[in-house]
Order: sequence, then structure tokens, then C-alpha cells
Amino acid sequence: MAHLRFHIRFPEDKIREPIIYQIGREYKVVTDVRR
Repeated sequence: MAHLRFHIRFPEDKIREPIIYQIGREYKVVTDVRR
């Protein structure tokens, strides 16, 4: 299984919906959100 690690940063005032969740559902990707 291939692994890919990258960082996504969004300005908080621009995001109105859960982007990470939607990406995971649409592309069947397992995400691990770290803060």
C-alpha cells in the first residue's frame, strides 16, 4: 500500500464546510488529521 504525506492549510475564515471529510468521501482516501 502506498503512503503519501502532505500538508493542507486553509484560511479559517474561508472554509464553511468540512473539506477534509468531503475529500475522503469523494476519493475514498483515509485521512489522519494532526494539529
